[in-house]
Amino acid sequence: MQLIGLSSTSRTVLEKEIQEVFERDYDKLEPGLKHVGSFIATSVGIMDSLALDDEGNPVIVEFKREGGSSYEALIQAMDYAVWCSESSSWLEKTVRTLGHTKPITENIRIIVVAAAFDERIKRAARSLEFDVQLISYAMHEDTDKTLLVPRIEIDTAGTLSTKETQPPKSKEQHLKKLSEQLANLYAKYEDALKKLPNVSVNYQPQNYIGFQYKRQNFVAVFPKREWIRLDFRLTSEEARTPGFVEMSGGWGYFHLTPSTFDQAMQITDTVYKKVAEGG
Repeated sequence: MQLIGLSSTSRTVLEKEIQEVFERDYDKLEPGLKHVGSFIATSVGIMDSLALDDEGNPVIVEFKREGGSSYEALIQAMDYAVWCSESSSWLEKTVRTLGHTKPITENIRIIVVAAAFDERIKRAARSLEFDVQLISYAMHEDTDKTLLVPRIEIDTAGTLSTKETQPPKSKEQHLKKLSEQLANLYAKYEDALKKLPNVSVNYQPQNYIGFQYKRQNFVAVFPKREWIRLDFRLTSEEARTPGFVEMSGGWGYFHLTPSTFDQAMQITDTVYKKVAEGG
């Protein structure tokens, strides 16, 4: 995905400009992600950006330009997240004041956008109680503009591990938020995968449904209220499909919709062949 919004390539890009570009295109980072407000004053500092996802979860977003400290940005975001979780009335009032009437949850998420993240930051993000995304970006110069190309480095909501033992969720619990159309679409996808030799479905205690080849995860399904995300153990080069977004760790994701079902099955066929051949 490319976010285009910087008109000049002849000077240092400001952090505020990077923030504005991302805020205009939040929905491209994640379907349903909506910008609520920028530079919001709290008792512990000024939050760069506040958003809401499609499930009404507040999302705190912190930005750092190239050369800025991603560690500092993560610490700031954690501080705001804790403060907001302890100030739920203030948070709900702020969201309403900024013109959003959709009910919000108490499940606060964090997104940190920076040029790069080292392994220490990634390990720290995985240990947090909040759902955290670390998004890096590369800057590419065109003739009259600069392209910002984001890449998801860490998404702890989509992790394939769990911090504590929990009972598995039922299929109904996983799918309860889906519309009838999306529930039928998921059922069609699950039926197709279960026909593949040595494939089993595992209804995880976390927020995803795992498909395994001989007990090895190769597809993870994240049902959301308005869309279904499929995580595959593939890189962009292996998937070779428009709309496929590569993450770190050899995984990437693709959004399943009625119009992308055939593409999703092509990617599924690719990853199935990879794991079946021992890849």
